[in-house]
Amino acid sequence: MPTRLRTSFACRFLGWAAACLLTVAASPARGQDQDSIDLAPRWVEGQTSRFAFTTQLEKRVEITLGDNQREHTVVTDIEGEATWKVQRVTADGGARCVMTLDWMGVVTQANGKETGVDTRKSAPSDSKVMHGVISTMVAHPLDVVVGPDGRVTQLKGVKAMKAKSDRPDLIPDVLDFEETASGMAQFAAAPPPLAVGESWVASFRWNHDLGHVDEDWRYRLESVEDVAGVQLATVTGTAKSRLDVDPEQTQTPEGTPPLRIRLEDRQAQTRVLMDLSRGEAVGRYSLVDERVVAELKLPQGVFRRVMNETATSELIRVAP
Repeated sequence: MPTRLRTSFACRFLGWAAACLLTVAASPARGQDQDSIDLAPRWVEGQTSRFAFTTQLEKRVEITLGDNQREHTVVTDIEGEATWKVQRVTADGGARCVMTLDWMGVVTQANGKETGVDTRKSAPSDSKVMHGVISTMVAHPLDVVVGPDGRVTQLKGVKAMKAKSDRPDLIPDVLDFEETASGMAQFAAAPPPLAVGESWVASFRWNHDLGHVDEDWRYRLESVEDVAGVQLATVTGTAKSRLDVDPEQTQTPEGTPPLRIRLEDRQAQTRVLMDLSRGEAVGRYSLVDERVVAELKLPQGVFRRVMNETATSELIRVAP
C-alpha cells in the first residue's frame, strides 16, 4: 500500500497548495469586500484555462467464507491535462463551455504486474483495448452547459464518443463526465455572497460501481488572501454519503438467499483554492475513503466480501 495514501489530509494539502500558488497569474485583482465574497463563476466569452489532473484509486477486496480468506488489491493511477473554454455567456448568467481532455495516461498495478497506457504514446501490445478507450475520450470535446451557480445542467458529446469506440461499454456515462466537469474550472453550487467563516450546503448524486451515491456536502469559506495581486479563497468541504444500490447488484440465482449490500463507512473531504478575479479554481484536492460490505448466507457459512476503496484526486490550473 503506497505510503502517500496514508499521509494526513492537512500535510497533503500543504504541498498541493504550494504547487497551486506557483501557477497564479499576476493579473489585476477584482477586490471583494471580506464580508461579501462571491464564489460564483465570472464568465468571460473566450476565456480558456488548462488544468493538470491526477487521481489514485486503491481498491482492496477481502473475501471470507468460513475459515477461508482471500485478499486482492488493485491500484490505478490516472493523470492528464484538460482544457476548459467558455464559448458563450447565456442570458441567465450561465455559460456554454467546452471541456476537452488533451491527453491521459493510466497505470494499473495488480497481482505484482504493472500495465500502463498513455495517449501520447503508441499502444502497448498487452493494453490495446484500454489505450483505444482513452484515446477516443481524448479525441472528442464535450459541450457543457453550466448554470449561474456553477452547476452543470447539461452535457453533450458522450453519445458520439461511444459511437466511435470499439468498446463503448468502457466509456464513462454522461453522469460521470458531469461529475468531472463539476470539479473543473467553476465551483459547482456556489452560494450567494458570504463572509469568511460562513458555511453552506449542497447535494450531488453521482454514479457508483454498485448504483449511485448521494453526497450531502457542507462547505466553509476558510480564508481570502491576496497573492501576487490576485485574491485567492480557500474553501473546505466534508460530505455525508448514502449508497443507493442498484437492485440488479443484489440479484442471486433462484433458490438462494438475497445478497445484502451496505455502505459501512464513507469519508469524503475536499479543499478548493479559488481565483476570485476569474471565478475559477486554481487547484482542488479531494480524498474519499469508503468501505462497502456484501454478505450472502450459504449452507457452508456466510460469504462476506468487503470492498475498501481510497481515492485521492488533485487538479491544478497550469494556464493561464
